[in-house]
Amino acid sequence: MEGGRHLQGELNGMTKLASKEDGDAQCFSDIIAFDVQAQDQDQDQDQDQDQDQDQDQVQDQDQDQDQAPGRT
Repeated sequence: MEGGRHLQGELNGMTKLASKEDGDAQCFSDIIAFDVQAQDQDQDQDQDQDQDQDQDQVQDQDQDQDQAPGRT
C-alpha cells in the first residue's frame, strides 16, 4: 500500500512539473482517467468475443471433418 502512495506522489510531482510548461493539471489523475468498471466491461466483451471465435473454429473443424473423403 505504501508503494502505491509513493508512486502516486511521484506521478503527481511529474504532472505538476509538466503542467508548468503545458496545461493546468494538478495531479496525475487529471491527465490519465481510469474507470475500473469500464475496464471490466471491456475485458468481459473481449472474453465473449474470444469464446465466440473459439466456437466458430470448432464448428468449422467439425464441418471439415464431415466433408472429408471416406466419411459416410
